[in-house]
Amino acid sequence: MYRKALVVASLFIVSSITGCISDIYPKDRYASIVFDNVIVHKDVVYGQAYDYTGNLIDLLMDIYEPKGDFARKRALVIAIHGGAFIGGDKASGKWVKLCTLLAKMGYVAASINYRLQPPENFNKSRAITEAMHDAKAAVRFFRAHANDYRIDPDRIALIGASAGAITALHVTYLREPEFEGDSGNPGYSSGVTACIDLWGGLYGNVTEIDPGEPPVLIIHGTEDKVVPYSEAENISRRCEEVGVYYSLHPLEGAGHAPWDRYEEFLPWILDFLYKYCARKDKSI
Repeated sequence: MYRKALVVASLFIVSSITGCISDIYPKDRYASIVFDNVIVHKDVVYGQAYDYTGNLIDLLMDIYEPKGDFARKRALVIAIHGGAFIGGDKASGKWVKLCTLLAKMGYVAASINYRLQPPENFNKSRAITEAMHDAKAAVRFFRAHANDYRIDPDRIALIGASAGAITALHVTYLREPEFEGDSGNPGYSSGVTACIDLWGGLYGNVTEIDPGEPPVLIIHGTEDKVVPYSEAENISRRCEEVGVYYSLHPLEGAGHAPWDRYEEFLPWILDFLYKYCARKDKSI
């Protein structure tokens, strides 16, 4: 009788834990490291698209989640690598490091690959459009599989660096149907909750930022010669005009892709994610 009561009590506790939303269990979720280990699902197919050679290719991502996590709805961060739209990879060390950290803090994190372009016949407009279409398909994938990965569809953030930031910004603010593309998972929204821009830009599409759209964190070197610092200023100015929240952090004297200052800007990233994605609609 005692053992039966103990089993029932144990099942009740587990059931209670699994029923908790992500902001309750563990208590310090998203604010600090609360899990010791991470599970990585490598090369998950999130869509398909035709590359520049005309071949239909699988679009792949690596998904990181906390090991031993019982939460049913978890905030998601999708990372988009840089590489001038001709190189880079989802499994580069800096993204593995960041996604692992985020998963240990209780997020689900995904690092995506997207279609790259040939250096010898590079078309910037095509590169941005195809990357945007692919990243939008990745967002839609998680809405289509929200129950499988226990994702809260109302808490999805993007973070990108360089070409990845350009992509993230275009996904976030080019929201009309004609920008969706056909890289996979139709019928679901590609809207996101927040965007982190690491030395990217919107170029001529900055006026696509409209009132009521997601907040953005902008981190940009003031001496960037690849994506000029003026791009950060243009985004900030447009956000100011239309009342969209932004937080601009100039990295004084830094050029393009200043990953050597990671420890300096990482706290800004974590704080922004906590306030504008993880704790969305919660009292902070």
